[in-house]
Amino acid sequence: MTTLVIDELRNSLPLTQKINLVNELRSRVSAIRLHLMGFNNPTGDIKMAILRDDVEVDSVTQSLATIKASIDAALGVSEDYWHGMILFQLNETIILERGQDIKIQLEDSTGYTFSESSYLGWVKEHENLKNTRFEDDPLNPFENPFTFELWKYKNEQDTRFF
Repeated sequence: MTTLVIDELRNSLPLTQKINLVNELRSRVSAIRLHLMGFNNPTGDIKMAILRDDVEVDSVTQSLATIKASIDAALGVSEDYWHGMILFQLNETIILERGQDIKIQLEDSTGYTFSESSYLGWVKEHENLKNTRFEDDPLNPFENPFTFELWKYKNEQDTRFF
């Protein structure tokens, strides 16, 4: 049995992950996937934003109903609990330079309300170090970085994970 360690998205308290690109000199990020978990069918909209120097440079809002419907369609079954990598296609390509800090921020938007009986969470993962450098080494699973994937253009026709 696998245990998911998450931080719940609570009202007006965004979840933020600071990252620093180290694998390449420069990357053109076109999308970000976050490992999210829904418990007991949370409703409303959520917003994923990219921040540079604490200034929002792009954001994408998605409906939790749409996310759940796509997961149900892929699995062929509807459940009250779900988790998976959710794609947030950016409005504009974001240029990341080596050594530059950015933040990925997940926050509540229209209609989302946290409750102990129905909520959204962002999953944490210890081995999520393939693209970034983190400020501190986690001491326990509750301090681990959030799970995410950056997607970039390899060429104009292709978007791939790096």
